[in-house]
Amino acid sequence: SARPSIEGGFLEFSHENPNEAEDRRTLRGKLHEIASEGNGLLGKDEVESALRSLHVPSSTIQSVLRDPEFQGEMIDPDLFVTAWFRRKQEILGMLDRLDREKRDNERLRAEARREQNDAKLEERLREGAPQESKLTVCINSLQPAKSAATEEAWAKVKSSDKCFCYMKCGEHWNKSRPATKGSGQQLRWNNDNMFVFRVASKNDGLIIKVVVGPPDAEVNVGAHAVDLAVLENQRVFRDSVELQLPDAGGSAGLTISLTCQWIHSRVALYEGHERDCEAKILDIEAKTAKYSEELKGFHFSSEAEGSSENCAIWYIEKGYELLKIPEHQEKAAMSLATYLLLLCSSLACFSRPEFFGLGLGAFAWYCERKAHWTDARYLGFMVGLLLSCVVDVAWMLVWFPVWDRGSLVSSAHTLAKLFTLFGLVPKLFLVAASYKARYELLLVTEQRRRGLLHSDVEGTVTHTMAPSGNHPRMALAQV
Repeated sequence: SARPSIEGGFLEFSHENPNEAEDRRTLRGKLHEIASEGNGLLGKDEVESALRSLHVPSSTIQSVLRDPEFQGEMIDPDLFVTAWFRRKQEILGMLDRLDREKRDNERLRAEARREQNDAKLEERLREGAPQESKLTVCINSLQPAKSAATEEAWAKVKSSDKCFCYMKCGEHWNKSRPATKGSGQQLRWNNDNMFVFRVASKNDGLIIKVVVGPPDAEVNVGAHAVDLAVLENQRVFRDSVELQLPDAGGSAGLTISLTCQWIHSRVALYEGHERDCEAKILDIEAKTAKYSEELKGFHFSSEAEGSSENCAIWYIEKGYELLKIPEHQEKAAMSLATYLLLLCSSLACFSRPEFFGLGLGAFAWYCERKAHWTDARYLGFMVGLLLSCVVDVAWMLVWFPVWDRGSLVSSAHTLAKLFTLFGLVPKLFLVAASYKARYELLLVTEQRRRGLLHSDVEGTVTHTMAPSGNHPRMALAQV
């Protein structure tokens, strides 16, 4: 189930883990077991000792103990359990937000690349025609300055019904819409109140002038000149500048906030946007890895959990290392082994009906291309492969003594024996690879059950044979 919650100004859905009650009982029982020996409270060292017995990393324990509720030396077990799962939900919420931010930045990066390609095409079509430079200016707000006596200047602005902004870059002045009252001591302009100027050279200056009063009796309360040289890199320039008195000079007691950008090359502009998005994506990925690692610490485990399976997986991974098969190429290796199985089984049919191997190869191809691998399918596939290996060895042992030399039947039997023997290699490889893939699928399922991963469809967990970019381990690393 999911319940809406507002956190950080965004409406989010927090996913309730159906097995969270079990984890709560485990943690509460462990803490109360130790607390019952004293006065019902625990010291921080006792809490750490209890959680280490559940194989919780010290960094995870410290992240919970940093809660302001635990400033003292003694800790209430129930309060600690509440803080534990509150911290877990905070991490899950942070990961959800980071995931959304990453998708947004990937979309913006794709748009920047598309615009960049369009601009390059336009430049090629124009064949060296002079590029028009464009300056965009947006006035955001007007407020009292902090560095001068501002009461008189701000009183003049507040007492007026109208406040306008004039901007000039070249020969003509442009007038903004009237400002509106903002929060506190602030006047604001609408976001759509933007000016666009055609700029021939960076030596052209931008002059900003603020006036108050009706159109027929405007009073100039301050002005400022913007140096376009600071906009050469085409990045968005945001600043708060202090206005100067129009005649006598000195501070006018007012500060204006503006956003401007000088676009002298659309290609360079979108290249800058793409670099900004890539930098944000890298930062998000680093934060995601950090929070994902912290989230793994909230998983309780016992010493015997997975010990025998991990030993077998360790040997399989060592075999992958000897064969120089990287993790992202496991799908290709398993697909190649499936095709070799189909080939050897087909050639073995010259003298024996090797329909068992053909059926297993077809089943693996079907699960990989048309359906999904599940726990039951992995298990059935492994059992079928092992039975097929037993049948192959028995066939070779039984038929070896009755083969006649020099006959056509003998040649067919020799060919069948050769490819039956070769067929054992992809079969044994697929047994090991399927065992490892099934183990990782069960691991992902357990992580989802405990709330460390979210399934796209409630109660449904599917799997493919380690496709590139969607490997179960990568899913665990990225959460």
